[in-house]
Amino acid sequence: MNEPYGAPQIMDPAPQATDPARQALLDVRHEVAKAVVGQDATVTGLLIALLSQGHVLLEGVPGVAKTLLVRALSAALSLDTKRVQFTPDLMPGDITGSLVYDSHTSEFTFREGPVFTNILLADEINPDAAENAGLPVGGHGRAAGLGGRGVPPAARELPGGGNPEPCGV
Repeated sequence: MNEPYGAPQIMDPAPQATDPARQALLDVRHEVAKAVVGQDATVTGLLIALLSQGHVLLEGVPGVAKTLLVRALSAALSLDTKRVQFTPDLMPGDITGSLVYDSHTSEFTFREGPVFTNILLADEINPDAAENAGLPVGGHGRAAGLGGRGVPPAARELPGGGNPEPCGV
């Protein structure tokens, strides 16, 4: 430190990607950019949400590649992704799974719902469908599975397509 007190420090404007974590993030961004162009800020937000174990609501008019963006990110990270279409007749078991009777064994077996994944893409969300499915609109609820299985800790929600109209979230 030979610089006098208060002297401006010169920062390297383009740090080299020598850190493995930084290089991995750059690689993911590069892979997603192959499928979706011009969404760098959104990709950054999605990566931040994944790293902080958060949730994301992407809103926009149809055709702006919200679903494609989430699927490209999932593919770049080699993560399992499932999609739920939030229709008005959606029920909680459609998301968490349900017990199904097997007539050959005369037993009930648990059939996992789409929540048992790394990234859950909840598409076309509207408040009526979300409430019908037992999800709190605007809340931070927890889902519980059946048959002794809870939602895996690695499961993350990245809703892909909200309606452009406000939905109370």
